[in-house]
Amino acid sequence: MPESPQDQTNEPVSSADLSANKLRAEIRNLDASTKKIKWEAANAKAQNNEVKRKRSFYERILSTTQATIVLALITLMFQIVQFGYTARQGRLADESKQWKDAVKEVSFDGDSKAVGGAMVLETFFSSDLHSGEAKTLVAVTLPFIKDVNAFDHLFEQLRRRDGWADPCCLIYSVAQSISLSHRELAKSIYKDAKLPIPSQGLFRINLSSEIEKLTPEASLKIEEARRREWQIDTVTQGLLDFWRENGTRPPQADSADPPYSADLRTLILRLDEDAVVNLSGKNFTHVYFKGAYLHNVNFSDSDLSGGNLSDVDMGSAQLRGTRLDGVVVHGADFDNVTDVEGSSWKGVRWWEAARLSNKLCQWFPEHGEKPESPDQYLRLCGSPTGH
Repeated sequence: MPESPQDQTNEPVSSADLSANKLRAEIRNLDASTKKIKWEAANAKAQNNEVKRKRSFYERILSTTQATIVLALITLMFQIVQFGYTARQGRLADESKQWKDAVKEVSFDGDSKAVGGAMVLETFFSSDLHSGEAKTLVAVTLPFIKDVNAFDHLFEQLRRRDGWADPCCLIYSVAQSISLSHRELAKSIYKDAKLPIPSQGLFRINLSSEIEKLTPEASLKIEEARRREWQIDTVTQGLLDFWRENGTRPPQADSADPPYSADLRTLILRLDEDAVVNLSGKNFTHVYFKGAYLHNVNFSDSDLSGGNLSDVDMGSAQLRGTRLDGVVVHGADFDNVTDVEGSSWKGVRWWEAARLSNKLCQWFPEHGEKPESPDQYLRLCGSPTGH
C-alpha cells in the first residue's frame, strides 16, 4: 500500500542535512562577526585619525609654547648674567674705593690710629683683590702697635689665615721685624756695646745696679722695651707652633750665603718668665742663625750641623745630645751654656767663639777639635781647668 502524504512529512531528516544547516548558520554568524570587526576597525581608524589630528594640534601648540618658554628663559638668563656682572662690577668698584680709603688709614706712628688702620685692613684678608696686600701691610704695621690685645688679635689672624706651609710666611717676617726693632733699640741704649746684646742686657737688665750708668733717655727706652717684650713672646710662640705643625724645618728664605737652607739671622727667641723655648728634636741643619738671640732655648737632641751661629747669644741654651758638626761659631757667646752632655762638635772651630762657659772649657779639650795654638784656649778659658 502506498504511503500517505502525512507519512512523507514525518520522514526523519538525515545527518547530512543537519550538518549543512549548521554550517550555513555558522557562515552567517561569521559573516556578521566579520562585518562587526570591519565596522569596529573602521571606527577605530576614524578615532585614531581624530586622536592624531588632535595630537598634532596640541603638539603644534606645545611646540610654540616651548619655543616661547625657551626664548623667555634665555632672555631671563642673559638678564641675570648681565645683572650679576653689573652687580659684581659695582661691588669691585665699591671694594676698590674702600681699599683706597683703608690704605689712607695705615699708620706707623704706634698710636691708636695704627690699631684702627690695621683692623680695617683685616677686613680685606678674604678679599679676592686685596688679600695679599692687606696681609702684607698688617705684617709691616704690627711692630708699631703697642696695644697687647690688638697685636695678639692681628697676629693670630695672620697666623690663622695665612698659609703656614708658605716658605715666605708673613709670620716669620713679623718675627724678624720685631727682633730687628728691639736690636735697634738696644743699640741706641748701649751705644758702646757690641752686638749681640748680652743676655742680661736689654731683656733682663738689673735696674738697681745699672740705672746710674744710663741716661734718663736710655732708662725710658729700657722701660719701653720691657713693656713690649710680649711681642717677642708672641712671635716666638707663633714660630714654635709653626715648626711643630709643619715638620721640623724652619721657613725657607733667601739666605745671605747660598749653602744655608734658611735665614733666621738676628731672630730673637724668648718666652716670658724665662720659660724654655722648646726646640728639642728638631732639624735645623744648614740654618743661618747669625746674630740671633737664643736665650734659654732647648736644642736637646736637635740637629744644627752645618749651620752658622756667628755672633749668636746662646744664653743658657740646652745642648744635650745636640749635633753641631761643622757649625760656624765665630763671635758666639756660650758663657752660660752648661748642658752639653752627648753633644757632637766635629769640625767646629770653638776657639773662635767670643766666650765659653767653664763646662765647655772642660768639654772641648777632650771632645772637641784641637786649637791651632794654646793661646787660643787661654784667651777663652784662662787656664787648662777653666776661667
